[in-house]
Amino acid sequence: MTILLITLLIRKLRKWQQKKQLQWQQTLTSKGIGFRTKILQVPEEARLLNGYRKIHVMAMIRVKGKNVCYRMHTWIKQGETLHAGERVLIRYQPGVHNVLIKHVAI
Repeated sequence: MTILLITLLIRKLRKWQQKKQLQWQQTLTSKGIGFRTKILQVPEEARLLNGYRKIHVMAMIRVKGKNVCYRMHTWIKQGETLHAGERVLIRYQPGVHNVLIKHVAI
């Protein structure tokens, strides 16, 4: 009984976290700093929640004049995919690893 209760609480916490992150991504569409870059690596997390997948992305960004490999994460819909080498528009807020990623036409 206790294990079932803990499992339900963990699921509820994950859904709440996903909801907050999706709200944050919505905020980034209007207030985030945007830049274009190529994706270096996409190690995908297998977790699927409410039709969204959480993925981690490695991309090169310029910080204080230096190119830095930066790891960030985002939620994307089930049917969407990202691949290494694709050019994307990333909107972010400095100091936060949750970003909004949009495909860019080449």
